[in-house]
Amino acid sequence: MTNARRVGGARKFLVLVLGLLTALGGWTLGTGWIRSVDHAACRPEASCDGTLTASALVGGVYLCLLGLFSALVLAENREPEKPQRLPLGAASAGAVSLALLGAALGNGSAHPWLFAVAAAFGLLTVVAGVRGERRIRRENRDHLRELTLAARLHAGGVTVTGTVTEVAYVGREQRGRGTGPHRLRLTVRYPGPDGRSCTLTHAGRYPVYALPAVGGEVTVRHDPLDPSAAVVPVTGAVGTRSPGNELALLADLHREGALDAAEFAAAKALLLRTGLSAGASGGL
Repeated sequence: MTNARRVGGARKFLVLVLGLLTALGGWTLGTGWIRSVDHAACRPEASCDGTLTASALVGGVYLCLLGLFSALVLAENREPEKPQRLPLGAASAGAVSLALLGAALGNGSAHPWLFAVAAAFGLLTVVAGVRGERRIRRENRDHLRELTLAARLHAGGVTVTGTVTEVAYVGREQRGRGTGPHRLRLTVRYPGPDGRSCTLTHAGRYPVYALPAVGGEVTVRHDPLDPSAAVVPVTGAVGTRSPGNELALLADLHREGALDAAEFAAAKALLLRTGLSAGASGGL
């Protein structure tokens, strides 16, 4: 089983700083809200001056939103090429939990009901984090399988022409909008060596000027002894991982024991020789 890319020390420090800012934002917002609705909370050392209260409300909202959106930026956002990925759900739920925790201590008083809500979001953070890490490990395992298969077919596969039978958008891509590449999942039918029809599912990122369509032809490379072992080296596919990220992932897999020395050397040599990005194009 492979692990997710390790989060570096700089990013951990940034997460800590943003967490503290989010909690401070929650405390400031809670303090401003309490002073605006409960004048009994006003004391000489906790003035209810209108300007100060308004400043606390505005500043608290700003800090909370800064923490939330920064957490979303730091998270992996479901893009497989992001290094040192963090689960998106855990990052957003964690930011909300810290803001509520700060608000629960607003104006120097503890507010049990806010602690309860913060605890609920804290539990959601843990659940989302565990599920997100599992998904990242699964993506890494799938990527390793694709890279190993591509290396095998590069040496002994045969090339045939296949037909696209289905095109589906992956994740949160906006269908037909924007000028950036689109992530697509293709279903391709291709002939095996014995004449029977085989089907392959392929996920990749394509530029808007070269989007595949149903009925279009693509090249398929497969193992003549096992036609179901196939990849689609579609021309025009845009790699979702840079060679540097590919090499770093291979090094992580080797260090964690998922690849032995021979497998690591073979995969690294193939990547350097062909510029392969199997995670995106599954190709050669």
